[in-house]
Amino acid sequence: MLNYDHTDKLIAQLKAISKTGIEVGVFKSEIAPRYFFNELGTKNIPERPTLRPVFDSRMVRSKVRKLLAKGFELKGLSFLDIPGKFLKKAVKDKIKSSVPPPNKASTIARKGHGKTLIDTGELLKSIEYKLL
Repeated sequence: MLNYDHTDKLIAQLKAISKTGIEVGVFKSEIAPRYFFNELGTKNIPERPTLRPVFDSRMVRSKVRKLLAKGFELKGLSFLDIPGKFLKKAVKDKIKSSVPPPNKASTIARKGHGKTLIDTGELLKSIEYKLL
C-alpha cells in the first residue's frame, strides 16, 4: 500500500529537480581552454578525455542514481551536492590515472615524471561542480 503522507513534498522536489542540474569541469577561464584541448585533442595535443569516460560509465551513472535517491532523505543540504561531489572526485581520479597516450620523452624530462595531465596540479585543483 502506498503512503501518501509525503506525496506533496515529493512532487515539489521533483518539480525543483526538473529545473536544476549539475555541471562538472573547469570553470576558471584561464585553465578551461587547456582542459578543453586535452579533452578533445588538437593537431598538436593528443586527446586525453577525462569527462566523457566518467559520464559514459554505467557504474558512475548507477552510483549517481543511488546518490540522488539517497539525497531525498537529507535535510539542510541540496540533494544534488552529494552526486556533485561524487562526480567531481570521479573526474579527478580519472585525471590521476594517467590517461593515455603516454607523454613524450621530452615532456617526461621537463616534468620529471610520466603522469599525463599532471604538471603543476593546477588542473586537479580547478575541477569543480556547480549546481544549476
